[in-house]
Amino acid sequence: MTALVANGQLFAAMLAIVVFEAVALILWHRRTGSGLPPLDVVFHLAAGCWLLIAAWLAIAGTAWPWVLASLGASGIAHAVDLRRQIRRAAP
Repeated sequence: MTALVANGQLFAAMLAIVVFEAVALILWHRRTGSGLPPLDVVFHLAAGCWLLIAAWLAIAGTAWPWVLASLGASGIAHAVDLRRQIRRAAP
């Protein structure tokens, strides 16, 4: 298990699963009209993807500005997602 984390294979597999999930949810919405709209799916999952990328970069020993940029992108995606949800919930 340590080797899977150290060489990044676990992070790559997790990102692939999230991308598959996003595609499946978007296709489901287009076919049935139910579920989350595509843009909501993207922002819901983007924050987590950026966190995975930040962890992957940190473990790989990438320069800290890249890790920080990934964490920042995660925060921005999360803030946009929250704003969209709050606006939709507001009367």
